[in-house]
Amino acid sequence: MIDGGGSPPTVEGQGVPLTVIVVGAGVSGCACAAALASEGLRVTLMNSAMDRVGLPAYGPDLIGEDGGWRQAADALRGLPLPLRGVWLEAATMPASGEAVLNIDRRKISVETKRALECIPGLEFRQGFVTDVRLVTRGHASQEASENARTKSDGSVPGQARDRQAQGGQGAGQQAKGPNRRVQVETIFGEVFEADVVVVAVGLSLGGRINAGTDVVHGGRYGEPASEGLRTALQALGAEFRETALEVGPRASVRSATAQGSLTGADSRGSRENRGQSRAGGPCEEPLLPAAPEPTPDRWPAGYPPAPQWQADLRVDRMVMASSTIERGEARRLPALSPDGAATSEVYLRPGSVFVDEMAAVAGDKVGPIASRVPLTVTGLTVEGVSDTGRMWCGGEPRPVWVVGRSAGARDYAASLSSGVRAARDIAQSLGELAAARLAAEPSPISDEPGQGSGT
Repeated sequence: MIDGGGSPPTVEGQGVPLTVIVVGAGVSGCACAAALASEGLRVTLMNSAMDRVGLPAYGPDLIGEDGGWRQAADALRGLPLPLRGVWLEAATMPASGEAVLNIDRRKISVETKRALECIPGLEFRQGFVTDVRLVTRGHASQEASENARTKSDGSVPGQARDRQAQGGQGAGQQAKGPNRRVQVETIFGEVFEADVVVVAVGLSLGGRINAGTDVVHGGRYGEPASEGLRTALQALGAEFRETALEVGPRASVRSATAQGSLTGADSRGSRENRGQSRAGGPCEEPLLPAAPEPTPDRWPAGYPPAPQWQADLRVDRMVMASSTIERGEARRLPALSPDGAATSEVYLRPGSVFVDEMAAVAGDKVGPIASRVPLTVTGLTVEGVSDTGRMWCGGEPRPVWVVGRSAGARDYAASLSSGVRAARDIAQSLGELAAARLAAEPSPISDEPGQGSGT
């Protein structure tokens, strides 16, 4: 059974912890890891770059597909409290009342990592995963000796790994029953073993990024494509479908009057009159304050300021515009959205506002157009997963779950919800696994009087 009290779940009497590895620390991966740890499970969250943990990669707006607040509210309500607070504190709502949350992406990234580092049972590991394979918890003396040499952090020494793997990428499909476990391997040959693996790598499976005439293989700008992971999942029986996502350009903005202010830099009264507030509650301080004048304690004497620096640098404009979504329904969606205090940029929603229109709206207050060019991200989503993200191949469930955009989620709200749903299903599955392992263990033999006990 699974132990309570927040301690790592174990097979009763055996002291074997039940563990989960989450591959990918984006929006859905962090939501899943936090929810798993809140269930008392031991979780390792792996990502290729620690400075991108929790980063919403595809724009600064959380918009529910249902056109209202229900989907977004349900997604945030389902998050563990520390992570929910991060999203609410980093979000603002437009004064015009549309069901949109404008989020400070970098703040969410930094505060998500800070919050997750404080959750018991959850640890980070930097690594680019290239393989996932099934193995069996064996009882042979050789394997027991190899397991005894397993590192305390869960990684397996090379020689033991080679004998345990019994094949290449995706190997071990024959591993079945309660003794089945999963191994993941990084590009550097480091191997980690767990009872369940969650794949949350966005559109990195077979991913490529088109930026103008340039093509880069990857799922998020600056991160490589997960080709090895795709091959491993395919060997385990996964099928895929290609999907594409348009990501709008960004442009630097020095100053603008606001339809809905996101800074409050002019006065508290202005914020109240415009109806702009943080999603987490009223806020009197500026969310995106104007950049301060350089002072000697910040800049050495004679040190030139950054080329982009302006005394009034701030982002305080959200422009809503009518947009037609896939089902043909007209909705007012953000055409221009602030993209965070750290970058002082605005995000242009694809198909809503073009460069010349943006210049007409903001006039001479717009800095250099397209500080980041528009992108088309194409990747593979895993087909045939359950509603909770579990992989099923040939009518058999795998100890592998897929969440977020890798499982077909179309926006941040859906990605958050998919991670939480998977965590609940995994917790229930591991409870059943622990019971099955306990039932499979031989009962201890007790000495009966008169049967060699000497009494």
